[in-house]
Amino acid sequence: MSNIQMGQAERLKKEFELSGKECNHSFGKLKEYYLGTATGDYRCSNCYEVL
Repeated sequence: MSNIQMGQAERLKKEFELSGKECNHSFGKLKEYYLGTATGDYRCSNCYEVL
């Protein structure tokens, strides 16, 4: 499992939403961090939606 910063995840999520594609969240998950501290959330590694 990899990690991602919250700000980066939000930017990538918006890009994915603009693409009009759909995601079934079967691509794996990323542990979300904010300024080096885990938020407790996980993100889909394809669409970056909070799981």
